Amino acid sequence: MEIAKKAAQKGREVLEKYYKTPLSIRTKNTQHYNLVTQADVECEKAITEVILAQCPGHNILAEEHEYGKTGSEYTWIIDPLDGTTNFAHGLPVWSISIALALRGELITGLVWDITRDEQFTAIKDNGAFCNEEAIRVSKAGRLTESLFSIGFYYDRGEAMKRSLKKIEELLVMGITDIRRFGSAALDLCWVACGRIDGYFEYMLNPWDFAAGKLILSEAGGQATTYEGGETGIKPSSMAATNGLIHNELVAFLKKP
Repeated sequence: MEIAKKAAQKGREVLEKYYKTPLSIRTKNTQHYNLVTQADVECEKAITEVILAQCPGHNILAEEHEYGKTGSEYTWIIDPLDGTTNFAHGLPVWSISIALALRGELITGLVWDITRDEQFTAIKDNGAFCNEEAIRVSKAGRLTESLFSIGFYYDRGEAMKRSLKKIEELLVMGITDIRRFGSAALDLCWVACGRIDGYFEYMLNPWDFAAGKLILSEAGGQATTYEGGETGIKPSSMAATNGLIHNELVAFLKKP
């Protein structure tokens, strides 16, 4: 955790340098709405340099670059800037996400909401915290009394249509409301601290959810695939809740 915090601090310095300044922006995979900036790239470099200086030989799984596998049992999973579109537009909802897995099991997670200076952390079997104060999930017991957040996968075809259909169905069902924030890592942390009751997204990469998933689990919540299975540390759908409404959400998401 101390290494993760030192790495995140270096990343913070990079992001604060670029936030609300003119950015060099390019797109990924020919999708004009899938953005990456020099802030993403430089932040990832700063974070990985700190980690590899302390943990040479560990694997790195990160958003902006591919790193060769080393054979180590440890893998750091890094999103240097979760919420790039928000960041590029000056919207104050973005974060740094750093997780560590041992033989595929998440053991350390840190998500830093820099504009609010809220650092969410968890070590496996040791609880979840925000700025070192313990956090717990909400007590909402039914979908109809829950506030949800949702994310949209970059595929604007069937995945988008399916997500919009589920939003409509939830609102018709009479849930409290739905929010769309734009940082999966923060969505998971906000479920963990009880600000929202559930979150779902058709597809996420492991750097989007690894740290937040551990934090949510340690705060008493659940995070699975849409089908209720394990996400692992690979691209996956995400259903995340306070645990009390999890079975109901998964059953809802399974329905065509």
